[in-house]
Amino acid sequence: MVGVRGKYKGCETCRARRVKCDNERPYCRKCIDSGRECAGYEREMVFITATIDDGGRCSSHPPRQVSTASSSSSKRASRSKNAEDETTPPVPTQPLTPAWDDSISLSRDGVAYSVQVAALHTRLDSVVRRPDYENPYNFGIALPPYSPVDVETWDNGSDLDLSAQSLISLSPAENANGTMDGLCAIMFEQNPSFLVTNGITPWGVPQEHMDVVKKLGAEHFQQFPAHHFFVRVYRSNAITLALLHRKATFLSAFDWCTVPWQLHPKSTFDRLLDIIVLLPGILARVDRTIPFPATLQRRLKAQELLGNCLHVEQQLEQWHAFACAPTAEQPYAYWIEEPDSSSMQQIPFADSLAFKDGITSVSFLYYWMTLLLLHRCIESLHQSIFQPVIEDFPNMYPDLPPHLQINLARYQQRRDLAARISNMASGYDRALSVFSPDGHVFQVEYAGEAVKRGTCAVGVKGQDVVVLGCEKRSAMKLQDTRITPSKIQLLDTHVCLAFAGLNADARILVDKARLEAQSHRLTVEDPASIEYMTKYVAGVQQRYTQSGGVRPFGISTLIVGFDSGSKVPRLYQTEPSGIYSAWKANAIGRSSKTVREFLERNYKEDMDREATIRLAIKSLLEVVQTGAKNIEIALMAPGKTIEMLPVEEIENYVKNIEQEKQEEAAKKKTGRTPGTGTAAILTRGPGDGDE
Repeated sequence: MVGVRGKYKGCETCRARRVKCDNERPYCRKCIDSGRECAGYEREMVFITATIDDGGRCSSHPPRQVSTASSSSSKRASRSKNAEDETTPPVPTQPLTPAWDDSISLSRDGVAYSVQVAALHTRLDSVVRRPDYENPYNFGIALPPYSPVDVETWDNGSDLDLSAQSLISLSPAENANGTMDGLCAIMFEQNPSFLVTNGITPWGVPQEHMDVVKKLGAEHFQQFPAHHFFVRVYRSNAITLALLHRKATFLSAFDWCTVPWQLHPKSTFDRLLDIIVLLPGILARVDRTIPFPATLQRRLKAQELLGNCLHVEQQLEQWHAFACAPTAEQPYAYWIEEPDSSSMQQIPFADSLAFKDGITSVSFLYYWMTLLLLHRCIESLHQSIFQPVIEDFPNMYPDLPPHLQINLARYQQRRDLAARISNMASGYDRALSVFSPDGHVFQVEYAGEAVKRGTCAVGVKGQDVVVLGCEKRSAMKLQDTRITPSKIQLLDTHVCLAFAGLNADARILVDKARLEAQSHRLTVEDPASIEYMTKYVAGVQQRYTQSGGVRPFGISTLIVGFDSGSKVPRLYQTEPSGIYSAWKANAIGRSSKTVREFLERNYKEDMDREATIRLAIKSLLEVVQTGAKNIEIALMAPGKTIEMLPVEEIENYVKNIEQEKQEEAAKKKTGRTPGTGTAAILTRGPGDGDE
C-alpha cells in the first residue's frame, strides 16, 4: 500500500457541507459570505493498494472483482496488440523540397510514400468523415458545396485568423512505379466568430484568442505539416489581405521570413513574397502622409517613402531577373501560346501566356499586380513631393537627390502590366465562360442585364407585312441628328435587324452579318434566307460566350424580312447566349416584359398593314412617354426593301391612338361615348305629362 497526496477538493468546511468551493486562498469566499468559519485547505492522504494482478486500486473505492489469470493475460495481450497497431506519424524524407511542390515524399515505418498536397477552403464543421470498415486504411470525406472566398469578410481589424485541419491518407498498395501513394489535404476557413458582417467587426472578441499563428511563433512552422500550412495557406492569404487593406503585417519581420525555412528550402514564390510583404507597411504610411496639407515635414516624409518604394522596386527587378533566367529544363519562364483552333485565332486578344509550371504562373501574377500597386504609389508620392510648399519660400519646389530622380512617364504606363495580367489570366478567364456550381454562366447573365437597360424594340408580323419599331433616345441640343445611328439596320435588301443593348457591340455584329450576306450572294448567287442570317448572327454571339479573353455581345436582336420568292413574313429573336427563336410578335430592351404582355393581349392573326403598324406604335407608347418624335418605325413587304415611316405619318397614328384612349377613358367614367345620345330628364314640373 502506497500513500500519495490527494487533490485539492476545496476547504474542509465546504467538503463537510458537500458543496462546491470557490478555492480562494487563504480562506474560502463562500464560507466568509455565509458567516461560517473556514477550516482552511488541507491535503488528505489517499492510500492506493498496488497489486500486480489488480493493477492498483484506491482504498476509498469498493473492492472490485479480481479477474482470473487467463482473463488478465488476454487483456494484457489485447493491450499489447493495440500498442503494436499504433504507428508513428509520417515524416518527410531527405532531401526536403519546397512546400509549394504539389508532391512530397513521406516515410513511415521505413515505407516511402509519394503524397499529393492540396489546400482547400471549406467549412470545417460541414466536413463529414466516412470510415471504410472493410479497409481500415481508407477513409472518405464529404465536402459541402464550394463557395468562393469573400476576402472582404476577412478583415477583422487584426491579422488573419484561420482554422485549419490536416488530413493525411496513405495507401497500402503500390502503384505502377513501385511506390506508395497518398494524399495530404489541408482544409481551412476563416474563424467564423471573427468574420466581418456588413462591414462591422464583431464586438467582444477576446484578443488572447486572436492571431494564433503569431502566438505560436515562427519556430512552430518548421516541420511538416505545419510548415506547409503556413507557406501554402496562411502566409500568401495574409499578405494578399494586407495588400488589399493597405495594413502592415507581422510577417514582414525578419524571423517570419527566415525561421520557418530552416529545414525546408524556399521556392521562387517564397522569395517574391519576402519582398511583397514589405509593401503593405509602406502603403499604410503613404495613406497617413499624403492627405495632409503640403508642408516641409510632409515633403520630407514623402521623400523617405519614395526611397523605400524605389528600394522595393529594385528588389523586384532582381527577383524578375532571377525568375526569367534560363534553366537546363526550360529556357523561358513564360511564352505566348498560339490558339489551337482557327475560330480562336479570329477572336481578338485570344492569345494567352503559357508558363513552365503552375507556381511560376502564380508568381508572375503576384509580381505584375504588385508592380501596379507600387507604380501607382510612386506616382502619387512624386506628385505630392512636387507640390509647392509656401513655408519654404523661395524654394517652394524641391531639388531631389540623384537616387530619387526618376522618369515619371515610366510609372504612368501601366497598360502593359494590365495586358500581361489579362493574357496570363486568359486561361483563368475561361472560367468566366463555364458553368458555376449552381448552373449559371455569369458573363452571359451580365450581357442580359445590358440588354434590359437598352432602348425598347418591337417586332410585329402581319398578313403580308412585318413591322419593326424602336424607341429613339432624345438627341442633345448640339448633336447633329442627321448622323445619329439608328437602332434599325439593313443587312441585305430583304432582311432587316433591330437591336437593344450596346451600340458599339451592335455595330460590330451588323458588319459581320452584312459581310456574310454579301458572301452568300457571291457564292450561291441567291440571297440568304432569313433563318440562315439569324443562325449566323446567333452563332457569332454564342462563339463569344465560350472563349477566354473576350466577353459576350451585350445585345439582343430582332431579325425580320421575306425569303426570296415568298410572301410569308419572318420574325426571329437572338439573345446574347446565342439562342434564337421565331415569333409572331415580340419586344426586347427596356420594359420588354410590359410590352410583350400588351402584345399578347392585342395581337390578332392576319392583320393588314394599317393594323400591324398601329399595334407596333401602340405597344411602344406603353414605355415611350414623349410621343412620335422618339419613335422609329420600319416595315418590309414581299419583294421590296425596307421602308421607313415618316415622322408626320407616325404623328397621325399617335394622335388617333391618343384620341381613342381619351374616348375610352371618358366612356369608362360616364358610361357612354362622348357626342352620342341625349341626356335623360330626371325631374318634371307640376303640369308636365298632363294632357
